[in-house]
Amino acid sequence: MSSLVDLCLNGGVCRSPGKCACPNGYTGPSCERDLDECATNAHRCTDASVCVNMIGWYYCKCKEGYQSPVSDNNLGTLCQDIDECADELHTCHPSAQCVNLNGGFRCECPPGTPNCRLSCMFEGAEVAHGLSLSPQQDPCQSCTCDRGVMKCEKPRCNCSLPGSRQNRCCPQCDERHACKHQELPDVVLMHGEQWSYQCQTCECLYGEVDCWEMKCPPLLCDNPVQAIGDCCPHCDDLCPMGNVSAWGQPCTFAGRMYESGAQFADPNDPCVACNCKLALKTHTNLGCAASSAALDKLVDKFTLPPAALPIGDASLTHVIKLAAHSTTSPTPTTMRQIIYNDPV
Repeated sequence: MSSLVDLCLNGGVCRSPGKCACPNGYTGPSCERDLDECATNAHRCTDASVCVNMIGWYYCKCKEGYQSPVSDNNLGTLCQDIDECADELHTCHPSAQCVNLNGGFRCECPPGTPNCRLSCMFEGAEVAHGLSLSPQQDPCQSCTCDRGVMKCEKPRCNCSLPGSRQNRCCPQCDERHACKHQELPDVVLMHGEQWSYQCQTCECLYGEVDCWEMKCPPLLCDNPVQAIGDCCPHCDDLCPMGNVSAWGQPCTFAGRMYESGAQFADPNDPCVACNCKLALKTHTNLGCAASSAALDKLVDKFTLPPAALPIGDASLTHVIKLAAHSTTSPTPTTMRQIIYNDPV
């Protein structure tokens, strides 16, 4: 059986004995673990959406109190407020008045209603203001009535605290519920952890390994390719900006110079392919999948919200993946569609 030091999984490349270069979305000595973009805050979800981690990628779904008018909303950019009052989704007592808010609601007593109660209606029963209880279907969740609004939250598990192993609501802290990797016996995964194995998504559930078909990320290119050994298809050309640099000039990237038309791997990420194609004035001459200069040239023609698109090689990975659909030079219009999921 292969050991941890001589096996690179999930498309990882062995760079030296015991050292793997992992593709984007994976980490670990053998690239055996999923990189949680949500936990590391490496996502691009909006304030109205929440990050959902997947094996090798992530997507954004609308937060509670919001909904999307379209089914394909992977960036979470189209989340609209739900009117809980009009849709009768609130928990206000019948004697109180529901007032809709952006992403929620509040309960208030109309003037001249002395018998108004700011209690909550929850699971068919009245719950007094300030009282906490657990839902019938989820005893580990805690719900509190706050002036007519029922607020629920899941337990926060800190496995470093004494006694956390005995907490039945934190099975991820109990080593008795851990699992071993199918191919890497030295890798132990706790309850709730997910990983990929033979193009399947696997999860450790109370000490048992459960696997199912891997869900692949959405692609915006017309003709995706899938090589032998690839679990998911991907867009072929990450640098659709022409064949050579405009004036045959060399490109400078990461302290090295490349001739016009040269193809090379990003020294910081072996899974990013770069081409020296386009020389841009006032910027580094680079036409590459991770080129901050090229994207800066494209996006400076329309306004971006603060922190919407930090310009930098490491932070552009997700947008670059989405940009890989074009067979011609990207324009501000197509970039707006990619960044904002805007059908303009």
